[in-house]
Amino acid sequence: MKKVILVITLIMTLSLVFAGVVVIKRDNSKLREGPGSWYPVLTSIPQDSKLETVEYSPEEDDFGQWLKVKYQAYQGFISQTSTKDMPPKKNVFSQMARQSTSVTANKHSVSAGAKGFGQRFSKTFNGNSNFVVQAMNYNINPKEYQRFKKATYKGFSLRRNLKRVKLPKKAGQEYFSDQETGLGLGIASVIAELGLLQDKNLQDYVNYVGLQLVEAFQLTDIEFKFFILNIPNPNAYATPGGVIFITKGMLNICSNEAELAVILAHEITHVAYNHGMKETGERKNHITADDRFGELDSEIDMFSEETQAVEAELENEAFTIYETLNEGRLDQYEKEADEVGMIIAARTGYDAKVMLNMLDKISKYSTKSNNQHYRKDIVSQRKKWAREFISKASFPDNLFLKDERFKSIVKN
Repeated sequence: MKKVILVITLIMTLSLVFAGVVVIKRDNSKLREGPGSWYPVLTSIPQDSKLETVEYSPEEDDFGQWLKVKYQAYQGFISQTSTKDMPPKKNVFSQMARQSTSVTANKHSVSAGAKGFGQRFSKTFNGNSNFVVQAMNYNINPKEYQRFKKATYKGFSLRRNLKRVKLPKKAGQEYFSDQETGLGLGIASVIAELGLLQDKNLQDYVNYVGLQLVEAFQLTDIEFKFFILNIPNPNAYATPGGVIFITKGMLNICSNEAELAVILAHEITHVAYNHGMKETGERKNHITADDRFGELDSEIDMFSEETQAVEAELENEAFTIYETLNEGRLDQYEKEADEVGMIIAARTGYDAKVMLNMLDKISKYSTKSNNQHYRKDIVSQRKKWAREFISKASFPDNLFLKDERFKSIVKN
């Protein structure tokens, strides 16, 4: 009888923990169908909204990063970070976001906001606006991703590994505004013109590997999507908002999934640590925008009377970020992306020491890459930094390569 009373008491206590009210502490919080950034968005939730939490069994939430809530007629999931206080953003994109909060927040307007800015920036950079739609429409199958994760961690204790490999201090983005996401899509639309590989199975696979890294990084509020460029040179690109490209040439020089993981983790770190956006305060060689930037988009009113006051600043910042991606990031950002990327790869379960293998392979390719971090002199320096970092990192010994799965999908 005492045991029964104890069990009932425990159940009631757990119910109290799960039931309650949470408050949204920042702008641009998304309510999703499931506990993951890859699930479709139901609606956007305004700052200071109060939501009723709902009890659920977090079978898909391996990292405890999501809350199930009720909001208006919806029931879905929000990230834990959206309920935590954080300093407001101060860049020009955030000014525009705060001035655009009157837009009705429903499923259509949520997508239209990022899409409208993406297509506008695509025209600004002479990119392919069709890619903006393609990128927004690409989604993975959540059930297939869960099956992939189960196969990844079969016979491996992820929980124990997370305790051994601590999350590094984050110094960048918790989330992006629709304006920042649109900027990233615009830049991505230019990169996509190099030629996308049309292989959904392979693209899904790269996204599965990338999303495992994103989860281990605890980046719940950035919707990362990964695309493959059908070009032979080994290269990779990351844009604000979370669109990442890897070339077929880079996939070809990888020997296992761990090598793919450290490359993706490097690019994910560029996004998470806000490397492109921060450089706008350090680089002064702005490019003048053309007149088309001032045109209004017919689908959504992006530039109200209030926001036109910051349009000139936005113009400079957008082109500076675009130039940064083309000309190469600052060296200290490459070092940071390698080191944090290795931590995230190891935290996910991958043998991060393979970063040295990848840098060796990349250095052997004679390529006129416009990405500074793939030029031979920079790669040589990165190898020295990576070797020093690995010698001090004390990564666990039981981390995996997943070479058989990689070869069966990529090398077939």
